[in-house]
Amino acid sequence: MKLSEAIAELNAYKNLEDNWDGYGAPPIPEEIITKAIGLLLYIYSVFPDLEGLSVAPTPDESITLEWYIGKNCKEMNIEVYAKNKANVILSFPINTEVSEPRDKNNLSDLNALIETYLHTSN
Repeated sequence: MKLSEAIAELNAYKNLEDNWDGYGAPPIPEEIITKAIGLLLYIYSVFPDLEGLSVAPTPDESITLEWYIGKNCKEMNIEVYAKNKANVILSFPINTEVSEPRDKNNLSDLNALIETYLHTSN
């Protein structure tokens, strides 16, 4: 999914109503949608070549941003669940070396970047 498609899909979540998943899920708060869009724009300003993006609402009033990255299929999952909170999960296949040189395109620094973004943006 391209960034523009992800943003359009996230904006469409503003139309979700109670029970959108058939199991009683509440709508996604607009502030969470806005925060997820801002976070995506921020991530792509630092990592413009990220591919493999998907986005999805969750029944917990949050949004999941997910990427499958590279030939080793590294997975990055970010759940935006409150105005200034997100869970970040980086997963690597078994037997994959996870220490990489630190530079602006290294996903190891992403958690710090996201933490900074969440606490400095409104």
